[in-house]
Amino acid sequence: RSLLLSNVGRWGLSWIKDILVRLDGSHATFPVFTEIPIIFAPPQQAATLLDMASIYHEIGHNVFQHFKEIGDELSKAISEYFSRLKKEVGPMSPMKQAEYEKNIEDAANYWAIERLSEIFSDIYATYICGPAYYFSCVDMAMKMGGNPFDVNMADVHPPASARVNACYKTLLSEHQIGDTTTLVQNMQNIWNNYINTYQRTSHFELRCGDTIIDLLVKKSIQEIQHLLPNAYHYLEKINLLQSKMITSSDSLEIILNKALEIFLKEPQYYPEWEKSAFRVLHVQNDERTR
Repeated sequence: RSLLLSNVGRWGLSWIKDILVRLDGSHATFPVFTEIPIIFAPPQQAATLLDMASIYHEIGHNVFQHFKEIGDELSKAISEYFSRLKKEVGPMSPMKQAEYEKNIEDAANYWAIERLSEIFSDIYATYICGPAYYFSCVDMAMKMGGNPFDVNMADVHPPASARVNACYKTLLSEHQIGDTTTLVQNMQNIWNNYINTYQRTSHFELRCGDTIIDLLVKKSIQEIQHLLPNAYHYLEKINLLQSKMITSSDSLEIILNKALEIFLKEPQYYPEWEKSAFRVLHVQNDERTR
């Protein structure tokens, strides 16, 4: 709770008065009361930085809930996109045209407000936390297994491939490091090798193809920059040598990205490094709460 509260100002969440934290489940949030959100995380989160980047996704839900106009703008963009798509169809039989238009309407309706909240939260988390969240999303998708292109109408979460793609495109946008960083490109190569064993369906392409994800990333970033102009934007380029040193001025995002460098490149040193990182975080919080 202290860690999150000491960072909400940098994340742009000026309206938050308090945060309730429960370490007894998977990462989730209860954002109905945006001024005092409830954040859920697994018990081990109090003792490890691993997967802590997932909390940024839950913070994204709070932003989405607080600013209703984000959902309105994303819904409008989706509606306009599929309206244009419907008009671009060439000559076809009445039966074929009716089927085509029905598919277009179903695809537009797929992006209900709950799914827009999920994809926005992925984009927000990547915008604020950088590669550390992108890796978290890739890691979660590969651990869950299954077809990453599977469009489950009963699940408010978009397919894993769409979520990872949104994170990667967010890194590439606004000159946010992206493929200029070897670590990010290596993660993307691993992900591409994984999804290449699965078949992309027309059902997926119509609802979650690159054009749709490009649109949602662009509009989401515009809304973040418009509504949260003072929110931190992760633009750091951190190498392994820099990651080995933790300073008192390092933000939580920088520490999480340094943790990623150590964990992936020199995992044998990670346990001791993480202890040092926690000591720095404790000192930072002590100073901020005085």
